[in-house]
Amino acid sequence: MSEATRLTVLGMVRRRPHSYGYSIVDEISRWSAPEGVAPSVRAVYKALEALRDGELIAPVATTDVTSVQRRRYVATPMGEERYENWLRSPASSFADLFRRLGSARHSDLPVLIELVRAAERSFVTSAQDLQLTEPASLVDAGASWGEVSAALLQATEWNENAARAGFLRNVRRELEYAYLRFDATSAVP
Repeated sequence: MSEATRLTVLGMVRRRPHSYGYSIVDEISRWSAPEGVAPSVRAVYKALEALRDGELIAPVATTDVTSVQRRRYVATPMGEERYENWLRSPASSFADLFRRLGSARHSDLPVLIELVRAAERSFVTSAQDLQLTEPASLVDAGASWGEVSAALLQATEWNENAARAGFLRNVRRELEYAYLRFDATSAVP
């Protein structure tokens, strides 16, 4: 199990104290995550165990005798600090950014906005840095198949970077709107 999975689950516990395994799995199942981003059911339970063993989460006793007895958890101060450090560090991939978005809480919105803004800039820069040559013009010029296929791959990479930059621009705008909206409603007595 990856460190990103453990930190994602830690964020879920942090966001919703008294969480239990099934509630985390249920919430993750509602993510519209790309393939391989959302942790599996097994990974969630293994992460809870690892986080508990690492003293990043702690079990909480429940007083509700009418409900099913479940192991519920809260983040420890050490867990809070570990998650905050991860959240504030640069995202290592698009999937890593997606996990942070899914596991963060409202108070994390300023950090998320900056993370998304940095990722958006990175994808825009990557797209701008690619020197695109039209594959058709290479074919017309009698280029080798290697040169044509390299141009096709570059065009694909450019399209992916441009699409992700556009997607992140929209995500950033939604986060900024949510931040302003929540900030305005929480200021009302």
